[in-house]
Amino acid sequence: MNISEVMLDAGIRKATEAGLLARDATDSEKAFNRALIRAVLEAALGEQHGGNSSCAAQSALRARDRWSFFSSK
Repeated sequence: MNISEVMLDAGIRKATEAGLLARDATDSEKAFNRALIRAVLEAALGEQHGGNSSCAAQSALRARDRWSFFSSK
């Protein structure tokens, strides 16, 4: 199942409301958060539909590695 922008926006909104993501994030942090929420949704949907969640986990690790330079401020 493809993740729509509506699903991604809802995930980001809920994570922000729960205090998991900063409300005043910079543009680079927002891009990083978007990649993380996408990976979480891919993993959740993969599990729900009996898919291979390891693919989503590998995608999350690639996203983390790609954006890791943001955390080394």
